[in-house]
Formats: sequence, C-alpha cells, structure tokens
Amino acid sequence: MTEEWRIYYTEKELAEIQRIELELLDVLSEVCKKLDIKFFLYGGSLLGAVKYGGFVPWDDDFDIAMMRNDYEKLIKEAPALIPEGYELQEPRLNKRTPYPYTKLRKTDTVMVEYKCRNIKINHGVYFDIYPIDNLPDDDNELLQNQQKLQKLVLILQQRQTASLSAPINGKRDIIRQIYYFVKFLLARLFPHASLVNKMNSIMTKYNKINSKRQGNYFFPEPVNYFDGIYPPIEVDFEGRKMLIPQGYKINLKNRYGDIAQDPPEGKKVGHKPYILKLNLEEE
Repeated sequence: MTEEWRIYYTEKELAEIQRIELELLDVLSEVCKKLDIKFFLYGGSLLGAVKYGGFVPWDDDFDIAMMRNDYEKLIKEAPALIPEGYELQEPRLNKRTPYPYTKLRKTDTVMVEYKCRNIKINHGVYFDIYPIDNLPDDDNELLQNQQKLQKLVLILQQRQTASLSAPINGKRDIIRQIYYFVKFLLARLFPHASLVNKMNSIMTKYNKINSKRQGNYFFPEPVNYFDGIYPPIEVDFEGRKMLIPQGYKINLKNRYGDIAQDPPEGKKVGHKPYILKLNLEEE
C-alpha cells in the first residue's frame, strides 16, 4: 500500500520541506538566544524526537512551545530581530492570519492549503509556535474552557475566509458554501481585537493559580497538557540537542496513544498542500 504522504509530495519535496523546517529552527534559535527565551519540542516534533530521534518520517511541519511569559516576549520583541526572508505571524501581528497561535514562515516559498488560498498573507513553509499556560486540574473545568476557546477560534477562522476546505462538487457543496458564507459575514461582526483578547483571557486564566497541568487548548480533545515542564530533558533531534518538557509522557499518550505502535497507513500524512513552491532546482 502506498503511504498517503506520497500522494502529496515526492521524496525530494518532503526532504526539502524538512530542511527548511531546520533552517527556520536555526533562525528562531538565534532570536530566542538574543531574547533569553527557552522553547521545547512539541506536538509531532516531540513525538518525532522521542520515537525517531528527529522528524516523524512523513511530517511536513515542526512544532515548538514556550512558557507564556516567553511567548509574549517573543510576540513583542522578536519581529524586530527576525531577518529578511522570514516572517512571524500571530493575530496581534497580522490581523489576517486565521491561526490563533504563531507561525514562522520562509517568505520565498509557498505551502498553502485550499481553504486558506484567498487569505492575503504570506503562505511560506512554516513551523508553529504555541504558548504553554497553567490549565485546570479538574477535567470538567478543563473541558469547559476548551469548548469556550474553540468557539472563539472557530469565529476567528470564519471571519478570515469565506471558502470551504475543498472545491465545490455538486449541489450539496453549493448549499454548504452559501451557509458558510453567511457564517463568514456574521463572524465579521466580531471585532478582531476583542476576539483575540477573549481568547488570550481564557488561555491565561489559571496562570496565577498553582496547577499540576501545563499546556494549551490547541487540540481537538481536552487532553493537551504536561504534568510538569521543569527541569526539561535534553534529547536529540536530527543531530541537534533540543529540550522537551519533563512531563512529556502523558502528553504523548493522550495525543497519540501507544507511540510504540505505528499509525495506520491512512494516518501517515501531514498537510495536504493546494499550492507548493519550494524553489527546487530543475534536474
């Protein structure tokens, strides 16, 4: 059976995307060194470090996270330090971004998903940067906050694009597109700054309260937490020394299940690109 990622990328393209991810990592590492900011591998990159010592073989992005204070420092001070050819995107830095967290992009490349094709932002190859906040230890409270934030995230995304996530194919999709366009118009009634402030208020609500859980709500299920960040653990990632949270095991188990098992073939895929331009030299 053909691995699904091969439908979207050639081996050369995926290798180039992963090379660019490491290039972006070098850029961010230099900026964070100047700002005295620590960051940790996160998401699929955390999984890749623990299981493969580097990228998950089919992964086409890179994920890191940092504590809220460092995250806010990054948003405030890093744009002035980011070299030409790269761009830091976050709702407070770019009001057109549909993502509620931060992306660092290589601006002379293009990697855009269909739904975002008409959004007027740079769509370069990117990696994601997430904040780490205290989360409630009570499961019901965690779920309630997760649901509140996800509703606001949905409004943010809906106000940025009126497009479906795939081309229209038949009458049913036409009806869906009309319905989605109405939701787009309604979402535009929400002031951008107010929406972003409400999201940040939910995410930071517990930062002055002692909690056993640290993480964020950027995952479909309310399980995206660590049971401790410090002291961090040093691991290898593609020949580089990187940090991961001390309490990483519960996060990986909650998000990926038994990581000793390989996922089914249909899950071996990253993001389906609608347009991909990597400046690869013609052979």
